[in-house]
Amino acid sequence: MASNQNLQTRVIGAAVNDPKVQSAVQGAARDAANDPRVQQAAYSAATDAATTAARTGIQKAGQGFVEVRTYVQANHCGVKVICFCTALALAVSSILGMINVFNAVFKPHQYLWAMYNLLFAVAIVIMDGNPEWFRVMCDAQNKLFSSAPILATQRGRAMFYFYVGSINLVMLPDSFLWKVVYLGIGAALCGSGTLMM
Repeated sequence: MASNQNLQTRVIGAAVNDPKVQSAVQGAARDAANDPRVQQAAYSAATDAATTAARTGIQKAGQGFVEVRTYVQANHCGVKVICFCTALALAVSSILGMINVFNAVFKPHQYLWAMYNLLFAVAIVIMDGNPEWFRVMCDAQNKLFSSAPILATQRGRAMFYFYVGSINLVMLPDSFLWKVVYLGIGAALCGSGTLMM
C-alpha cells in the first residue's frame, strides 16, 4: 500500500513538472475563468460567504450588547456614579455660564440653556444620589419620582439622560473650551442612557 502511494506521488509530481500539463492546466483555468457559469458560481459563493459572515457578526455584536446591557441593568451602580459625576459637572458648568450676566443680555438663548441644564443637573443628582441624603432634605427623591414616575424606571432615566446629553451635544456655546466641556458632558450622558436602555 505504501509503495502504491509512493508511486502515485511520483506520477503526480512528474505531471506537475511537465510543461505540457502546466500549459493544459493554465488553459483550463483561463477557460473556466471566462465561463459565465463559473463566474456566476464564484459570485454566488462569495455573496453567500459575505452574507453569512455579516449575519454572524451582527449576531455576535447583538449578543455582546445584550450582555453589556444585562450587566448594566443588574449592576448599574457604576453607571449611576458616572451620571452623578456628570450631573455635578453639568451643574458647575451651568452655574459658571450663568455668572456672566452679560450672556442674559447679549446671548439670552445660551443663558436660558444654562438655566435648563442646571435644573436637569439637579434632577439627575436627586435621581442618582443616595436616598438617605434626600430624606433629610424634604424627601426630594420621593417627591421627584412621584411627580415624574417615568424617572423612577430605568428606561425612563435612560431616555432622560439621552435627552439631556443630546441637548448638550447640539446646543454648543461659542467658546472652544466650553464646546469641549459640553461635548464631554453630552457624550457621557448619551452613552449612559444608551447603556441603560
